[in-house]
Amino acid sequence: MMMMMMMMIADSADIIEDSAVAADYDAIGNSYCDDQLYDEATEYYKKALKIRQNLFGMAHSDVANSYFNLGISYDNNENYEEAIECDEKALKIRLKLFGIAHSDVASSYFNLGISYDNNENYNKAIECHEKALQIRLKLFGATNDDVARSYDNLGLAYQNKELYPQAIKCHEMALKIRKEIFKDANEDIGRSCSYLGDIFQKIGETSTACKYFQDTWKIYSIVWGEWDEDVGYAKAKVRELSGSTV
Repeated sequence: MMMMMMMMIADSADIIEDSAVAADYDAIGNSYCDDQLYDEATEYYKKALKIRQNLFGMAHSDVANSYFNLGISYDNNENYEEAIECDEKALKIRLKLFGIAHSDVASSYFNLGISYDNNENYNKAIECHEKALQIRLKLFGATNDDVARSYDNLGLAYQNKELYPQAIKCHEMALKIRKEIFKDANEDIGRSCSYLGDIFQKIGETSTACKYFQDTWKIYSIVWGEWDEDVGYAKAKVRELSGSTV
């Protein structure tokens, strides 16, 4: 009996040790991802995934997290088919573990939507972003930054599909939420203004587009300083649309 207990304790210690190694691989992958070294990040995420699959099988949150991280790395490296495959595996596991009304499920739908959008499958992107949005609204209510991010990315998918009225509505919702949350100048507010400026320029509403780019310019100047690349872009748009020499 004592021998069996000692073996169980040893096995438990091995699992803890292996889990710690997987977590270390994950952390290294995250660091490479932050440095935009996506091939290296993918290598370490795969190592973490292999350990976790051996330890836990497929139906485990850590396995889902590894697939989720791999999806991000593949997407950033423009390997969109691989990203979609990993995102779908993470989503399947999370749905099985948590059901639909869970923030990790929303995050999987969100990232899957981004990968579909990048792969120019805009209908699937819209479908995924809609699902992420509905989950987040149910979990967090309307005044939430993740809800705003869902509106913005849904707007981008609509914009890429040239459904401009729907895109405008989504970006306006994101902008409204962000103004309520952040109050002062914030880069996400500037981003929403920039998206709206792009759309209004596309549909020929020059004065409205110019106003949004002026707002973008003002906000980004406060957040990043006058010489930032995005400030220069907004400033050039104002110059282009207004005919001025600002």
